[in-house]
Amino acid sequence: MNGDDLITCDICMEQFDEQTHLPKFLSCHHSFCEACLGQLAKADDKIECPSCRTSTDLSASGISGLQTNFYISFVQGLIKKLGLNEGCPKHSLQPLSFFCQKCSTTVCRDCLVLEHRESEGHRIQDMSKATTAQWEELSFGLNAAENLLTHSMSRLISLQAEVCNLTITKEAVLKGIDMAFKKYMAALLERHQQLHKIILDAYEYEANTISNITSMLKKYIECLKQILAKSNLVLQQGSLSDIINTRQKLASITHEIAQRVNGANVGKNNFTFDATSGEHDFQASIKSLGHITKTTALPSCFKFDSSENLIACLPARIIVTVSACDGEKLANVATLDFIVTDKTKTTIPSLVTYCTDNQSYSLCFEPQISGDHWIVPKFHDQPIQEALHKITVRSNNPVAIYGKYGEGMGTFRSPRALALDNSGNIYVADTGNRQIQKLDKNGRFLHQFKINSRNEDCSTCDLALLPDEESIVCIETLVGTGAHPSTGNTVAIYTTDGRLKYNFTNKAMRCALCLATNSHSEIIVSDYLLHSLFVYKANGEHIQTIGNAGCLNHPAFICVGQNDTIFVTDTNNNSVLQFGKNGRLIQHFGVNGSSKGELFQPFGVSSDGEKILVVDSGNRRIQVFTTSGEFVSMIESLDQPLDQPRGLVLTNDGHVLVADRDNHCIKKFRYK
Repeated sequence: MNGDDLITCDICMEQFDEQTHLPKFLSCHHSFCEACLGQLAKADDKIECPSCRTSTDLSASGISGLQTNFYISFVQGLIKKLGLNEGCPKHSLQPLSFFCQKCSTTVCRDCLVLEHRESEGHRIQDMSKATTAQWEELSFGLNAAENLLTHSMSRLISLQAEVCNLTITKEAVLKGIDMAFKKYMAALLERHQQLHKIILDAYEYEANTISNITSMLKKYIECLKQILAKSNLVLQQGSLSDIINTRQKLASITHEIAQRVNGANVGKNNFTFDATSGEHDFQASIKSLGHITKTTALPSCFKFDSSENLIACLPARIIVTVSACDGEKLANVATLDFIVTDKTKTTIPSLVTYCTDNQSYSLCFEPQISGDHWIVPKFHDQPIQEALHKITVRSNNPVAIYGKYGEGMGTFRSPRALALDNSGNIYVADTGNRQIQKLDKNGRFLHQFKINSRNEDCSTCDLALLPDEESIVCIETLVGTGAHPSTGNTVAIYTTDGRLKYNFTNKAMRCALCLATNSHSEIIVSDYLLHSLFVYKANGEHIQTIGNAGCLNHPAFICVGQNDTIFVTDTNNNSVLQFGKNGRLIQHFGVNGSSKGELFQPFGVSSDGEKILVVDSGNRRIQVFTTSGEFVSMIESLDQPLDQPRGLVLTNDGHVLVADRDNHCIKKFRYK
């Protein structure tokens, strides 16, 4: 390899430049000039590599949209710096065919003899080896620079998170100080009020005491005045005996009044406040109130690790390792939380636990949909936007597919409904083939039988097992080709191996479509055209009719929940209704649309007691709801799209089977 090999197009043998011979990468990493590739491009927006025949897809921008090989530009600059293909400036006409490693320069043959002798310590390479060596050094330098760039960007993000955390910490500490001093101020105010109360209480007591003494003295004074007046009158007009009696009475009363007056003390009434009492201790306490320390580093560097693929509708777990800005472990556990949002900006409920063994956080959540999700750490209840991390959640796709289009055993034509027995065997309403097929739990064919209790044009759109699992109940319908799926009013009961036991007909029904059975072996039938549900005993006796055109609009699939409540999909109202066993409406959920929790032509419905799964047929997906009708998640199957899906059943191991009608198969998904 020489210098020209590195900078020359192998097709036109012209040197690469930045105009018509711009070097372009193919997907196989071979490079050719833009002009030559333009001549090789095919009409189907593909180009085949002239060297290895690998095909490269072209974007709408064509050849110009391919990545430019900037490494060749580096090499061209290096060759120019080294003087490759130029003559020696000291010895004209001599090509620069060698490279002196000691002097890091290109030399000619004469230079080797005159100035760059190996005997004097000069290490000489031929030009091709020198170019290769310099290429390798440049590539190594580029890799080192790219690694440094990655490290620097990571460091920058950590520093930005550090600044964010510093701000969060400042606000949190200031808030803590404010709250603490509110308590201190409240304590001071309480002491202030206590002192006020002491003075006010003392004042009230002393004032009342003085008031009482004053009133008493006023009475004594009045009494003395009266006695004095009587005594003076006796002195002037009274007899000896009157004077003696009056003197004795006056002496007794004055003695009593003197004792009362002399004993009426008002106590200590002079109040003072010593502001200096406890002031020294108070000032010392103020100086010691609160303590600010700078201890461990802030959580600024976050490493997110998912040990398994993240799939919509299924539990997800992400381990988050947190360290300081310099990468060191935190000495103390940081109080962190995490916010998970999806592409619709919905916040996904999550559970965060701290793992002491590896000093990391475990973030558990259940993605509602596929696509990009974002995780933001929260420190002191504030988001660290600088540590935003993006994850990709994959679509929930089938874990197994049973059957394909056909008329043979284990193949289907427009399957519409499913049922399971306690052994996990699958019963399929193979509507297009006018039969019911039985598969084992792994989808292997076991048995089949035709629906023919009345005539050969009969088929079925739904089936169910009675609680004893010895009988299959199905609707026998005349499959139509018009706007409505079928017409029929007969319910047939077969043994599980396909022998007809009996059937019953209700001429009041016009388009019996789907059915379910409850714990009492009662059969609930939806009439698509009468917008009602008919409830029968197992012997065909009609018990009650539920709903009407004002309540239902083309009801379809039914499932029985806890306490024999009835869930039914209302296709034209794009909703699900729940009725009690007595026929009274309990709730309904769902509206027309394609967003989360919205439905378009819902069909299959099933419940495991904790969740309700609904076939959102018009939107080609399965949605999961709580038993109260709140949206949980969805199965989108984007890699293997559903096409007019109908009935579904739930297995005991957390899987759901759905009859994918127009794909003529049964698809199995994991939903929990």
